[in-house]
Amino acid sequence: MQTPLTKREETAEIDTEQGGDIDELLIEEDNVAIADETLSTQEALQTQHAKTALLEFHIVYHTIYQTPVLYFRVAAIDGTPLPANIVTRGIQFPGSSNHSTFVAMEEHPVLGKPFSFLHPCETAGAMQLLQAEVQCTPKAEAQLAVEVPHYLASWLSLVQPLTGISPVEYYAI
Repeated sequence: MQTPLTKREETAEIDTEQGGDIDELLIEEDNVAIADETLSTQEALQTQHAKTALLEFHIVYHTIYQTPVLYFRVAAIDGTPLPANIVTRGIQFPGSSNHSTFVAMEEHPVLGKPFSFLHPCETAGAMQLLQAEVQCTPKAEAQLAVEVPHYLASWLSLVQPLTGISPVEYYAI
């Protein structure tokens, strides 16, 4: 009978398999965590109504637009991806008449798999409105560390119509 590996032993085992490459190690650990999380989510949802779907959200910083971007995908309980027209059917932001202007599909920049995402072209302008009280003066590093979580909370309130999760819930994580 094998004894379960501790986190340290598991990390060391992955490290030797990857030849010590820290980037590969981090990607592998993320993939293991995502797989574990997906399995536990699937087990929890199997007892619910058959029309339940699995939602996966990722926040990635867009280097060109210099804003966070929400990547997401939706799958049936059995893991089968849902078609894009079903995924985007109910998505609409206040003041927008057409979802196709801000929801697109592309390869996830880290995972390399197809994901839908909220296009970041209008995010910077919207964030300027939400953050109007923040002055554009040089800040001490300590003040900047406080502003980043506030910026993310504001951005999360912007994408809340899609996720249905309150920014306060994100903040608790």
